[in-house]
Amino acid sequence: MRSSGILLPIFSLPSEGGIGNFSEDARRFIDFLAETGQSCWQILPLGPEGKGNSPYQPVSSFSQNVCYLDPLQLREQGLLTDEEIAPYRRANVQTEEADYAFVRAALTPLLDKAYFRFKNQPEDRQAGFREFCEKNAFWLDDYALFTVISEEFPSLTWREWPEPLRYRDPEALSEQTGNNLEQIALLKWGQYEFMIQWNALREYAHGHGIRIIGDMPVYTSMDGVDSWAYPEIFQYDEDLNAASVSGCPPDAFAKEGQFWGNPLYRWRSGRKAVYDWWLHRIRHQFELYDVVRLDHFRGFQAYYVIPADAESAKEGHWEKGPGLPFFKFLRESGCPQNFIAEDLGFLTEEVHELIDASGFPGMKVLQFAFDFDEQNPYLPEHYGENCVVYTGTHDNDTTRGWYESLDVWQRGFTANYINDWFRRHYPGRINTETSNAAIANHNIAHYLIETAMGSRADTCIIPLQDWLGLDSSARINTPSTVGGNWKWRLNRDAFRRALDEGLAGRIREMTELYDRAPTAE
Repeated sequence: MRSSGILLPIFSLPSEGGIGNFSEDARRFIDFLAETGQSCWQILPLGPEGKGNSPYQPVSSFSQNVCYLDPLQLREQGLLTDEEIAPYRRANVQTEEADYAFVRAALTPLLDKAYFRFKNQPEDRQAGFREFCEKNAFWLDDYALFTVISEEFPSLTWREWPEPLRYRDPEALSEQTGNNLEQIALLKWGQYEFMIQWNALREYAHGHGIRIIGDMPVYTSMDGVDSWAYPEIFQYDEDLNAASVSGCPPDAFAKEGQFWGNPLYRWRSGRKAVYDWWLHRIRHQFELYDVVRLDHFRGFQAYYVIPADAESAKEGHWEKGPGLPFFKFLRESGCPQNFIAEDLGFLTEEVHELIDASGFPGMKVLQFAFDFDEQNPYLPEHYGENCVVYTGTHDNDTTRGWYESLDVWQRGFTANYINDWFRRHYPGRINTETSNAAIANHNIAHYLIETAMGSRADTCIIPLQDWLGLDSSARINTPSTVGGNWKWRLNRDAFRRALDEGLAGRIREMTELYDRAPTAE
């Protein structure tokens, strides 16, 4: 069944605080999705941000980012007052970029107050929290303990902690837990409250016919909870040091390759422990999302290994991953497998075989299509139905910004290809004079969106920035750069103006034209 949706991270939503969150603005965006005939809302990982505010360097593979909590909902529960949340709301002024530092500084004392009031409520109102802690103890205990130890040694990584803590001596861990019972309970409650608010938002989406597409990084942080709590699943030596780390070779995103620096899994020597950990992880993902995008899918067929002391990602090499047996294990374990395979970049025949054997839809990105190669797999004439097409992803420039970076020959090739493709598949929709003039007026985003919507791909996901025709200032992330990423936010006033000018109607019209709108039952 053909469908479409919009890509917009939670942190990019408008809100009254310093970051997008689970507020009424999120529900209004879901209303907008339903009004425009969309079926999906794709977001980025919900875990706590890592280095550079990246959601792809998760401090924990299981915990979630409490920055997305809406203090107004805590007020509605009687856990906060208007006076207490006033500084967080910044006098109802929305920041233009996500301000993680401000949010954490403003939210932390609010959560302290809210938890103090929560724990003094009648026992029956705390039953859900106790059940949550029991159900999630396999990761929640380690997450909370890791966090309080990190706060005790703020300038040290866990590899620099005192040896009893570094090597997880049971007596040392027990003592640390006993000394921090209140703070540990507070951290666990923050995760509980996250799930309360997120589940309410997700149910609201389901009530409007919207599925949530989540995103799961393939790796976890070197300095995070998982690396400390499950050292047996990573390629560490006896001193818990990694000789090699993750990354990728040169590709369309980075000419020098990318040095990610995550620990690598023991896919072969520690297979049972690794498989069991992944099973827990993926089951947990499907408690959050309806569909899970598997980031860096090719890493399951072969993963890139870079010496930890390398000067460049070019010094790495490929090693064999777990392949199809891993996904058979998930299926035999009763684990959901409603995946999207992120299969971008250079792919070998073995990777294509794994994607075909798995049956998961892969990704097509139109911005990669126009390089004068008629065999380019991202040209829509080469799509099958079992794929998800995008104009661009969170790692791409906006379509307008991408176009403005092209030379005159690429612009001409793009315009001519779009005209020819529509002439063959949808005669009369576009003509050369119209599209070339539109491209000259920076309206290329409209035509790439229409090309994606008209393609054979079962699912079409468009970044909201492209529907709005925004330039490079609205880019989410530039791979292999540090600073300035993961900050862009939707301007509430500009979005309302776009709606007043008929944006919702135009999206709905195109969605229905290309048979992607849900049909009434």
